[in-house]
Amino acid sequence: MGSDIREIRKLLKSYVTRLDNKDSASRTTKEWRIVARVLDRIFFFCYIGTIVVSLFTIFPRESGVQARSAFTTTTTPATPEMAPEDVDIEAVTVSDMSSFMYEAYGDIDYR
Repeated sequence: MGSDIREIRKLLKSYVTRLDNKDSASRTTKEWRIVARVLDRIFFFCYIGTIVVSLFTIFPRESGVQARSAFTTTTTPATPEMAPEDVDIEAVTVSDMSSFMYEAYGDIDYR
């Protein structure tokens, strides 16, 4: 009977030691996951900051001057000689308008 109690005591001690080792490993794993999550968030905010700085560097805002639209042209606008006031608006055809636009704005062909 005494040897049985010693054997049970020995088994319980090894079981408790194994549980302690498992708990320690679990705690270590949990700590490393927290560290990884913190580093992930830090790198994410660094990434977002880099993107924002790059956007402002590549596409700076023009101060004092209105930013150009994608639809504005850099060619000279039509002069009064190109559109005389004595033209009868109702008699103008689409072909006349496209010719006028071509002469006024160059390479853009509206025909």
